[in-house]
Amino acid sequence: MSPSRSALLALALAACSSTERTVGLRLANDLGDLEHDYTHNTELWWSQPVEEAPELLADLADSKALRLLAWPLDPDAATHTRLRYRIGQLIYTPVDISTSVLQPRDRPFAAWLHAGLAVDRVRLDGDDARRRDQRNSLVLDLGLVGPSALGKQVQTEWHSFWELQPVEGWQHQLRDEPTLQLEGKNDWRLAFEELGEREQLDLLGHADWSLGSPRTGLDLGGTLRFGRDLPRDFGLRSPAGEERLGHVFLTGNLRLVEHNLFLDGNSSKDSHSVPKEDLVGEVGVGFSLRLGPVHLRLARILRSDEFRWQHGTRGVWTVDLAGAF
Repeated sequence: MSPSRSALLALALAACSSTERTVGLRLANDLGDLEHDYTHNTELWWSQPVEEAPELLADLADSKALRLLAWPLDPDAATHTRLRYRIGQLIYTPVDISTSVLQPRDRPFAAWLHAGLAVDRVRLDGDDARRRDQRNSLVLDLGLVGPSALGKQVQTEWHSFWELQPVEGWQHQLRDEPTLQLEGKNDWRLAFEELGEREQLDLLGHADWSLGSPRTGLDLGGTLRFGRDLPRDFGLRSPAGEERLGHVFLTGNLRLVEHNLFLDGNSSKDSHSVPKEDLVGEVGVGFSLRLGPVHLRLARILRSDEFRWQHGTRGVWTVDLAGAF
């Protein structure tokens, strides 16, 4: 490895192992597709190096059980570990929100309020020219589906504030039910190419699984990225300084769905439900912009039908904003 590449790798390792804390906000909405249905997702998260975490959580992150669940990440490889805390709300409604009549051939009204803890591990390849980096994340979420998740209040107040049409039909929403969700997310850099002095191209792959009462299934996909000084830690983190860096990306995902509470209905109570599709595809395009400690990511995701009587591709805008401090 040349001295210059060694220096670059050392800088990347230093960035990943820094003591920076990061706070972020994710907003997802089908804005522009409101004639189809209303989908809304808000998530606030905060992360810190495991060295700064409370001792109990740090011991949990380093436990043998979590290291076993982190497979196929090499447990003996040099990794950097961060803990991430999150809280969020997700809302679904059918297409027609102007009627109080139950719509048996459209998705149920549903809201999910949840909070969780994630352990993120990143391993950087020692060969800077190859960059076969890996990331593994384990996420445990506790939550509540139903009226207590406050979906009706959030949507009606939002429509009232912007003087949009009144919302009807929330009396048919899923009933109160506690939720428990465990997720595993695995990312790999499958290919990397230097195209110029700083221009780069890479291909990321992912294999994610989820197990729990909200969702159970498997996601497989990849992301093609092109830009300047592509980040190596797979996350929403930025290098120090005021230089503007960015890249564009194309993404695709195939989802195998075993269970989806928001379509299958309540687990132990009578509720509205619709027959779900077992296979759902997604494609997306977007850009990422980093300026000093601030990182912005905007994506447009198109999704195939999720249940039997749904017709036409659904589009969702996703905005991620993060800052390091």
